[in-house]
Amino acid sequence: MARLDQRHGFPPTVSAADLGARRDATFTRQAGERIADTLASVGVNLNLAPVVDLNVNPTNPIIGSLGRSFSADPAVVTAQVEAFVGGHRSVGC
Repeated sequence: MARLDQRHGFPPTVSAADLGARRDATFTRQAGERIADTLASVGVNLNLAPVVDLNVNPTNPIIGSLGRSFSADPAVVTAQVEAFVGGHRSVGC
């Protein structure tokens, strides 16, 4: 769940849950780059994301139900987090 969302004039983003379901590290890295570029454009150079929690309870009101976790599988979460953070780092965020 992005706090800087379309309601506030920012471009749409793909949820961590959707990125994890794709299992495509290249796509996730590109999504991370786009988010970092957007943040940089408004002067933000630090993002306290992504969430690295496992989605072990899909009805959890903070993680699972908001799509903030990449997966319940630790290997998927690890790969997706690495790609997402790599995208941020590639643009200096």
